[in-house]
Amino acid sequence: MKLKTVLILLFFFSIQTVIFSRVTVIKRATEVNPKIYFAGITGERTLGSHIKTSLKKSGWFRCRKNKQNCKYIISGYKSSGEIIIEVKDNIIGNNYRFALNEKKNKKKQSYIITDAILKKLFGIPGICNSKIAFNVQIGKNKDIYICNFDGSAIKRITNNRTLSLDPSWGLNNNLITYTLYKSTYTDIVGKYLKTGKTYNLASFPGLNNGGTVSPDGKYIALILSRDRQVELYIKELRGSKTLRITKDSAVEGTPCWSPKSDLICYVSDKGIGRPLLYVYDLKSGKRMKLPTVGSEAVSPDWSPVGNKIVYSARFGKQYTLAVYDVRREKSEAVNINAAGDWMSPSWAPDGRHVICSRRLNYKSQLYIVDTWTGKAKQLLKYKSNLTSPSWSELF
Repeated sequence: MKLKTVLILLFFFSIQTVIFSRVTVIKRATEVNPKIYFAGITGERTLGSHIKTSLKKSGWFRCRKNKQNCKYIISGYKSSGEIIIEVKDNIIGNNYRFALNEKKNKKKQSYIITDAILKKLFGIPGICNSKIAFNVQIGKNKDIYICNFDGSAIKRITNNRTLSLDPSWGLNNNLITYTLYKSTYTDIVGKYLKTGKTYNLASFPGLNNGGTVSPDGKYIALILSRDRQVELYIKELRGSKTLRITKDSAVEGTPCWSPKSDLICYVSDKGIGRPLLYVYDLKSGKRMKLPTVGSEAVSPDWSPVGNKIVYSARFGKQYTLAVYDVRREKSEAVNINAAGDWMSPSWAPDGRHVICSRRLNYKSQLYIVDTWTGKAKQLLKYKSNLTSPSWSELF
């Protein structure tokens, strides 16, 4: 199959339509974040300032200027090369105390401390000490950049003078895979961040697209047209053995892995000619169509915690975000209450927030969306189009 034809078919899965009106989606109960008062870190004003900012940007608290009516009082001090953090539950009366090794980089230290507080209070991995990879359009080219969870420390990691698309994290944040477009074909390549070296992971004849590494680091799920049909495959990450998963006339796209590396969620237009979500079980070889909302479902991403799949759902002419709960076997749209197309969502490590691109008035920018409340906040402000974000695990 010619590359041009394949790209037209894949565009069916990634189309971002310009919307001029807002669609009403399913509402869900709003979770109220607890009020906190941060008293600072004794003798560490700079670190205290960074922690205060990280607590606010984590999306899990409502920071207040005084202790009144606050559920949590947070403070700390330095002792013998350690930062001691104290958390007081002002309602129940419980006190938490833990120590972390002092680091020279105060901002990174604030991320680690905030994540430790989140884990202590809510039992989640955290969100702050992570990074986001995304595409930046520069003229006719697109390259991959990364930044911290709050949009700081932006760094360019590719300069290929072509299209370097759809970044995806793998191997415990040591690898970023992406699709490299060349004159007549595409390859899936991987860039190791520590060494800066890039390797071809898939360069079969025709299309090589959608490469995502399994959480256990053994395989890569990808879309190939090597047999003159766009199909889902899995391939050994460090080997050549390849297994074809789908064998039909449908077009598949955008695979993602379950946290245990035993299931793959992907998009297919099998039977009805419009993209919906399917799950393939590597152990049984069975596949199942998921119950989704809207007329189309594209760009799935499987949460590292919480066993949920976020995706873009089409209502009328607009794409909004929706979440499928694997345990409940039910999908609900996220009530964002904002115009535009919300595309390519990727879960944060906390299993609550996602990063996605919002296309409005012919321009795409990155937003962090709280899937509990629908609250959206712009991450970066660029003149260029920003698309295809991918959120890493915690570093």
